Amino acid sequence: MRALVAIIGLIGLTAATILAQEEPPASAAERLHRLEAEWRNQRQKHYETIRRQAAESSEEGAVRTAIPMFPPVGDLIERAEKEAGLCAKADDAVPFWLFALDLALIDRSDQARPRRLIETLCDKGMESVALARLPKALSAAGNVVGREFCDQKLALLEAKSPHPQVRAAAIVERVRVTMESAPIDGEAYTEARAALDRAQDLAKGQRGLLAEIREMIALRETLAVGMPAPDIEGVDLGGKAFKLSDYRGRVILLDFWGDW
Repeated sequence: MRALVAIIGLIGLTAATILAQEEPPASAAERLHRLEAEWRNQRQKHYETIRRQAAESSEEGAVRTAIPMFPPVGDLIERAEKEAGLCAKADDAVPFWLFALDLALIDRSDQARPRRLIETLCDKGMESVALARLPKALSAAGNVVGREFCDQKLALLEAKSPHPQVRAAAIVERVRVTMESAPIDGEAYTEARAALDRAQDLAKGQRGLLAEIREMIALRETLAVGMPAPDIEGVDLGGKAFKLSDYRGRVILLDFWGDW
């Protein structure tokens, strides 16, 4: 009987060992997904804490304390960088560095970290198509690492990336402020507009990026001061249908409002 039990136990142990050996290691995408899920959970718990403390502090006589907007992220950043270091391919490492950069931009414990991550992405990830996400991160990083530094990296991506969509995304972010604020009849705007035309050619097949470029142009050139307003249809307070073009040549005050 004891021999039978021993044999059964040995079989079970062998089967478990085989299953453990056959289980494939998690892919880079799966490991990144776990980090992102952990970050979402941490954020949710932090927001719940903020709401609870806000409710408690609203009580009469309660002492109000400052609450940070985000939970600590230093550990997640370090783990993401470690995961990137384990990747054999730049395409696998870049998403980890980008995730770390997003967190570093809200973490004030290490002011040098965002700049270092950007340098790493440009140095080690230039061949990766995943770098298409970096231009928007650079736009967000201007107040942290300096606008001049970010503009230099956008120009580097535009010049050095082998991927058209990366170069297009870099152009979009490089000219964004000019497109939004420069005089529409000025030289700076003309140059920015020509750059966006190049970006559209590079972004062929990238529907999201193309839509963003076209919207950027339309917002400035369709709704610019002095341009004809787009036609608007609606129903007035008396229930009568109308179009804005019905009042062409007259001074019109439009009041857009909503009730939620």
